[in-house]
Amino acid sequence: MTVHSSAWANCARPLLVIMLAAWVITLVGLLQCRGDKTPLQLDRVLRLSLITFAGLLLLKMALFTRLAHYGFVLAMPATLLTVVLMLDWLPRWIDQRGGSGLVVRFAVLVTLAMVVHVHVRRMNQWLNLRQFDLASGADAMVVDEFRGAAVAAMIDHMSQSSHPGKTLVVLPEGVMLNYLLRMDNPTPYITFLPSDMMMFGEQPMLDALQQHPPDYIAMVHRLTPEYGKRVFGQDYGAELMQWVTANYMLDRQFGELPTADRPSFFILLLRRNS
Repeated sequence: MTVHSSAWANCARPLLVIMLAAWVITLVGLLQCRGDKTPLQLDRVLRLSLITFAGLLLLKMALFTRLAHYGFVLAMPATLLTVVLMLDWLPRWIDQRGGSGLVVRFAVLVTLAMVVHVHVRRMNQWLNLRQFDLASGADAMVVDEFRGAAVAAMIDHMSQSSHPGKTLVVLPEGVMLNYLLRMDNPTPYITFLPSDMMMFGEQPMLDALQQHPPDYIAMVHRLTPEYGKRVFGQDYGAELMQWVTANYMLDRQFGELPTADRPSFFILLLRRNS
């Protein structure tokens, strides 16, 4: 049983359909018994409210419903309601019609045990990657060595050189470096991802850099295939990259450049031409 199986990663995809079906069935039952003041009718009202709430949360990721990432919050109500539906509402409905809800309960419990097992294993794998101590004191955190070593090397390098009042911009993403180094970003933009360029436009972002050029620019290895544009400076941000190349020189490289057979993580620290 592979933890990274796409089938298990996509097990939450039907949640929105399940919530929609449950909402319709509950609403129909509510309308058929209008005026009824029994506890069953009140139960239907509360059930419809919960289903509506859970369904609305799922709309934010309707095209990719998942338990990971935002799903741990957005999919949580729908997941709990689905468990209740499959372990209580559906078996009870089957029992009331002469069937055996026990069979459904058993099948659902087995499925839930498998889903929990897979996700606990996956969480354990992610936690095992976090073995590298980064920063100290109140800033201390445990991260993966893959990226943590390069970040730690940059912090150590910058701490050995005096930079009071110096400014830093991280491209395309990595504002945590500003915080850890206590270096201000002189522009109003904290990230330069394709989403930012769609919202603000590349030219206004370039204008901000030209009007308030930072003393240092950190080029962080951050691929962005989720936006359909993979590499900063090539697939997007070409004008920004041209300006950076013309006005900054390499100060230090942290980490290793990736090769065809070996992924890696690196940070290129650039300083402004004198």
